[in-house]
Amino acid sequence: MSLILPVATAQAHGILIDSEMRCITLNVYSSLEGVGLTAAVAQALADHGIACNMVAAYHHDHAFVPASEAGRALGILQALQTSAST
Repeated sequence: MSLILPVATAQAHGILIDSEMRCITLNVYSSLEGVGLTAAVAQALADHGIACNMVAAYHHDHAFVPASEAGRALGILQALQTSAST
């Protein structure tokens, strides 16, 4: 079973946590049927050795990255955004 919930909630219910992740919400309105965004984000992070779990949602996609890598991941994604808009 996989759950996405705050650490405090998991702890309150006695759920063991294997890893703590941080959510980076992509502020791009994307279709659930769109092709390429998830791959581009995951590849950019993978190129820098950062694990990523993508969750596609109705209006935004979310990248879950290890808590210890969140700052670096955000910088990589901001650079990807800048390069995509030029």
